[in-house]
Amino acid sequence: TTGQRVMPFWRENLMLTKSRWPEEKEHCRTKENKFNETATNNAEPSAGILVSDDNGVSWSARGRLANAPIPNSDMTTWLIENSVVEVGNGGLLMLFRTHAGYIYQSLSTDLGHTWTVPHATVLPNPDSKIQVMRLQPEGPIVLAFNDHQRNTMIVEGEEVAVPEKCRTQLTLALSGDDGRSWRRIGVLRGGKAPGLRFHYPWMLQSGCKLLVAYSKFYVSGFKHSENDRELGIRLAHVQL
Repeated sequence: TTGQRVMPFWRENLMLTKSRWPEEKEHCRTKENKFNETATNNAEPSAGILVSDDNGVSWSARGRLANAPIPNSDMTTWLIENSVVEVGNGGLLMLFRTHAGYIYQSLSTDLGHTWTVPHATVLPNPDSKIQVMRLQPEGPIVLAFNDHQRNTMIVEGEEVAVPEKCRTQLTLALSGDDGRSWRRIGVLRGGKAPGLRFHYPWMLQSGCKLLVAYSKFYVSGFKHSENDRELGIRLAHVQL
């Protein structure tokens, strides 16, 4: 509503080790950024948004969300692969991938300058990417996510094991109250096998249809049928 362009971003530690990168890339370890931090494996990961007032010609970063507390634990979780949506009167709701077993969320009421402490939602997360957007015109928020934790999932009210490194139950949920509650409306893809992954969703509304792109593949080292013609980028069509 402000006319600004907003997109989420996150900062991660650089995985620059000599075993993975040639020595000529060594200078990347010590490049200084605008916060006077050294870009090394000791840099502080965080998440925020990028804001543009000139239609994408230039961008400024807002927010440095990191080390969110895990309930009933002394540990914290990273906040990465975040997704943001406008709520209320110019507010912003941001949701995060975490390794805490749940999707986390944070709210800003000043266009991203300050944020509430990120906290766990009721929606599970196996440390995989999510995406959130608002349906138009003036519709509810829709969320695409893997509806299970890393090692367990709920099927017909019963907790069952998730195969090793599997990401499944790619699900859509709606919120009509700006993310305070969620209602699952359907599972786009399911199925369980070691290393099988339906993940990295991306949504686009086209009129009365919601297009959901996602990836299907097997983690390296896990066997699968060579006749599986569905591997790669897939597209689901959802009638609204």
